[in-house]
Amino acid sequence: MKMKKAFMKRAYRITKGKNEVMVLEEKENIIPRKGPGIKMEPENHMQTASWWNSKEEDKMSKGIYFFMTKEDLLKLSDELENKMNIVFYDNSNITSADGRCIDTLRKLPSLGINKSGSHHTESFLVLPIEKDVVIEEVPQKNGGTHYFIDQSRNVDSIVFWPSGFYDDSKLICGEVGTISDTTISKSLYNCFCKIIKKICKERAGCFWYSENVKKLENVRLITININEMPIYDVKLHKEE
Repeated sequence: MKMKKAFMKRAYRITKGKNEVMVLEEKENIIPRKGPGIKMEPENHMQTASWWNSKEEDKMSKGIYFFMTKEDLLKLSDELENKMNIVFYDNSNITSADGRCIDTLRKLPSLGINKSGSHHTESFLVLPIEKDVVIEEVPQKNGGTHYFIDQSRNVDSIVFWPSGFYDDSKLICGEVGTISDTTISKSLYNCFCKIIKKICKERAGCFWYSENVKKLENVRLITININEMPIYDVKLHKEE
């Protein structure tokens, strides 16, 4: 299956008390081309803030956004293991129809690191361990096959983008999101949210952050990618 993608973005400035943050609203239109046996919704929506005009669109997509260090992500991993049996499929590194699967974030060598410098590049599809994953295969014009995973064919899932450092001065935000409304997907999403809010007890706008992040000095909190203007960064109010 081949797809065209188009993005619509708008930025908003949120002022809440002494916290001020620029938030990106992003809407991704996925337009599938015709193909045998392919059934997809005409649009998927990814939101960074809940300001969509359509209530139906808002029901289709939800997400939580956060900043965590590697230490925080390890806590998240341990909490998840205590509550559920899940697997993570690396959607940014699929080289075969079998996919790459890990059962704990502790097995991810690059945990806490964002190599691309972009928020929406390094993602994992999260599924209950007993669920089979559907991996799409798309033959390429120049030969070879492209493999990818998405929620349209794996409805009992969520998508996880880890937070990570691009370098010592830039921390990229993480996200957990879903466009699925199944009971299993909602259960996974709610469990992740609960643990994230347990680790990240404070919030700036719609971005949750941990005590470890609050202690960082001279580090930009990136919401989009490393090329964004500083006005898009999350700014934390730190008590003197």
